[in-house]
Amino acid sequence: MVRTLTFDSGGTSCAATLYRPAGGGARPCVVMGHGFTGTQDQLTAHARAFADQGLAVLTFDYRHFGASGGDPRQVVDVDEQLADWRAAVDLARSLPEVDPQALALWGASFSGGHVLRLAAEDPRIRAVVVQAPEFGMGSSSVLEEIRAKRQDQGVPLTTILRVGARLMGAAVRDELRARRGRPPCLLPVFAPPGGVGAVIDPDHRRFLARAVETGPTWRNEFAARLFLHPPRYPRGTAERVTAPLLVCVAEHDTETNPRAAADIARAAPRGQVLSYPVGHFDLYEDPWQQKVVEDQARFLRQHLITGGGAAAA
Repeated sequence: MVRTLTFDSGGTSCAATLYRPAGGGARPCVVMGHGFTGTQDQLTAHARAFADQGLAVLTFDYRHFGASGGDPRQVVDVDEQLADWRAAVDLARSLPEVDPQALALWGASFSGGHVLRLAAEDPRIRAVVVQAPEFGMGSSSVLEEIRAKRQDQGVPLTTILRVGARLMGAAVRDELRARRGRPPCLLPVFAPPGGVGAVIDPDHRRFLARAVETGPTWRNEFAARLFLHPPRYPRGTAERVTAPLLVCVAEHDTETNPRAAADIARAAPRGQVLSYPVGHFDLYEDPWQQKVVEDQARFLRQHLITGGGAAAA
């Protein structure tokens, strides 16, 4: 059973979808938000799988993306996205189909850091799952990703530095355009090696094709100003997460830092790490997607249903 919803966040209407498992009564609920420029339609496979396990699922689009409002389009704003998350959680708790005392957060990549921060500030959250998370784009994280690009993909350092300089140049131009009220300077999300984009990878065509296939509302572009306002990981955040935390890392991830993610997970009082011998985007494709979803569903059921959440039907 699927129901479309809307909610207000900062005066903007945001689109949401509730996946309701069979049977009556209020159910434990997983609130899911995509990473970076992703849209909620790209979470359908995960959401349906969790609903099949007896969990309600609420997905949503951030402002400026997908079916949500907000202009200009394709602008990634960390503070706005955090506010969207809080509004989505409030919506979930207000729904009659949801047990407000049995709520979990699920984030991937860019939204991994979001849900960690939200769980640290909201002790009512019962469980947290993050997949190939970006916990912060500090200097150590950037250096680790450069190392991975060179080692795992054979991208020359000169190419990485040249692309980095062009990205920052585009970010400055976009920032100036924003201050003058002009349309954003948009860059592609997926680009080939030597190109300019957020994800520069030899397999960019495969990743792009999958994103288009699973996300009818998704666009392969984003406002470059993000690079001047990257997410940061506030030290001590994981230590304040009292809920059980599952961090799924891709060992050969060249887009986020799997080593930093594992260290942060282990700093949480109830943190757990599952590691998979694949790259960042392999977690969204079978056979690995099926394995990851099964592991995550087992964790969520343990802490939301068998561990004391609402009873299963």
